[in-house]
Amino acid sequence: MKTFVTPFRVGLLVLAAVGFLLAFLLFVRRGTMGADTITVYAMFRDASGLGTRSRVQVAGIPVGEIRDISLVGTRARLTLRLRKDIGLRTDATLIKRTESFLGDYLLDLQVGSPNAPLMPDGGEITHVIDKSTRQSLSLEQLLEMIREAGRIPLERDALYNVVMPAAARPAASAVPA
Repeated sequence: MKTFVTPFRVGLLVLAAVGFLLAFLLFVRRGTMGADTITVYAMFRDASGLGTRSRVQVAGIPVGEIRDISLVGTRARLTLRLRKDIGLRTDATLIKRTESFLGDYLLDLQVGSPNAPLMPDGGEITHVIDKSTRQSLSLEQLLEMIREAGRIPLERDALYNVVMPAAARPAASAVPA
C-alpha cells in the first residue's frame, strides 16, 4: 500500500505544478489588466522606440499598453488597450517620451477635460505629441497657433486643472536676465 501512495503524491504534485504554470502563462499572456478595458488608436509620425506591450501611463501609473503597431500611409497607427476606469475623454493627449537612456519610449496619457464626452471604444486620440512634433515647434509658436485658431491657451496640470492662462505667462524677452 505504501508503494502506491508515494507515486500518487508525486503525481498530484506534478499535476498541481503544471496547473499553476498554465494559469501563470495565461495571466501573463493576457496582461495584468482585467476585462474592463477599451481599445483606441492614435496616429504617430515617428513610432521608433515603441513596441507592442510598451507602457501607457497617467501621472506615472500604468493604465494600459500598446497592442499593435501598423503602417498606414506614412504614419504609424498605434492600437492601445486602456483601463476603462480612467475616464478617457475625446480631447485626450498622448505624449511620447523616453523611458530610459537605452532609447526605450513610453506614452504619457492626459485623459482630457471633464467637460468633454467619454471616448468610445475604437475611438481615435487625435492630440499626439511625438518626438518630431516637439522638435519642430517652440512653446511660443505653439501658443501663437492656438491664438490664431481663436482659442485661449491654458496651462494645465496632470489632472487637467488650469494652472495659469498662457497669456499671463511672461514673455521670454520680458524675463530679467
